[in-house]
Amino acid sequence: MATTKARLLFRTALATGLVAVSVCAVAFTGIRHPRTDPLGDPDAYYVLASRGGSDALENLADWSDPNKPLMVSVTETRMKMPIYQDLCAVTDRPIICVEPPLPSTQGEARNLGRLAHKHGWRSVAVISHRSHLTRARILMKRCFDGEVRMVARNVEHGPRTWGRALVYESVALVKTLATPRC
Repeated sequence: MATTKARLLFRTALATGLVAVSVCAVAFTGIRHPRTDPLGDPDAYYVLASRGGSDALENLADWSDPNKPLMVSVTETRMKMPIYQDLCAVTDRPIICVEPPLPSTQGEARNLGRLAHKHGWRSVAVISHRSHLTRARILMKRCFDGEVRMVARNVEHGPRTWGRALVYESVALVKTLATPRC
C-alpha cells in the first residue's frame, strides 16, 4: 500500500514538473522570441506607453511616414517626459495623443479599437518592447478587426532585465488569457 501511494505521489510530482517546464518553455519562447512583423505600409502607427514606445519616439523620423497618423499612448507618468510633451504639441503631422481608459495594455487595445473604427483604419503597426509583443498582439487583435503588425524595439538588455520581463509578462499573459474580451 505504501508503495502504491509513493508511486502515485512520484507520478503526480513528475507530471506537475513536466507541465511547469512546458509552461516555462512556452512563456520563454513567446516573451523572449515573440513573432514580429515588418513595419510595412500601415494606415496608422500606434506607439504604446512602454520602454519600447519611448525608444521609438526618440528616432521617429527614421521609421515613420510623417503623412500617416501616429497614435501615441500617454499615461500621466509619460506626459511628464519631455519627449511626450514635445510630440503631443506637434501640429505639422497627424498625431493623436491618447490616454488609455485603463492604465494597461488592455486599455491601450480598447483605444486602438475605438480610434481605428472612428478613422477607418484597416491596418496598424503597433510598436513596443520585445517582451511585450505576444500579450499586446492578443489584446490588440481582440479589439481591432484589421491587420495588426507588431514591431519590436530592442530595449531589454541583460539577464536581470529579461528575468523580470519573463516573470511580469508571464503573469500578465495568464491574466490576458483568463479574461478573453476586449
